Parts: sequence; structure tokens; C-alpha cells
Amino acid sequence: MDTSKKDKMYALVDQWRESGLTRSAFSRQVGICERTFYYWCDKQSDRESESSGDPEFIELGSKPSVREKSSCPRIEIELAGKVVIKIY
Repeated sequence: MDTSKKDKMYALVDQWRESGLTRSAFSRQVGICERTFYYWCDKQSDRESESSGDPEFIELGSKPSVREKSSCPRIEIELAGKVVIKIY
């Protein structure tokens, strides 16, 4: 892939993000096939998520208290892939 084409397309994606236009309207305005522009928007998003590095975790804590017996989760987290984490 021609590096200058990549740079040009990524620059257009950046311009679109600042424009306030829809992707469809922006692609028409600059004369790019809408499907092609969607491809480059997705590709740049993938590149940005890869370059962000390892995920960061924060510690969640609470002060110890009398343990309550409950069948209802106090926290429920649903992840992609239908994985559910329940904390009682």
C-alpha cells in the first residue's frame, strides 16, 4: 500500500471528525466513494485502538462491612461476547 495514500486518507478522516458532517456528506463533499471512506474510518479506528497499548485497570475497592446475604448481584458487568460478571 502506498504510504502517501494512507496518510492522505487518515488526514481526510481527521478532517471529517472536525467537520461536524456525517461520513456520507463528507465523502460526497471531497469526492470519495462512501464505502471507501467508511473503510478508511474503520481502519484508522483499528489503528488507534492498537496503538493505545495494554488496557489499563483501576482497583475497585470498598470498606469492609457486615456481609449481607443476598441473591441479587450488587454489580453486574456485561462484556462483549455475552460474558457476564456478577459481584454479590
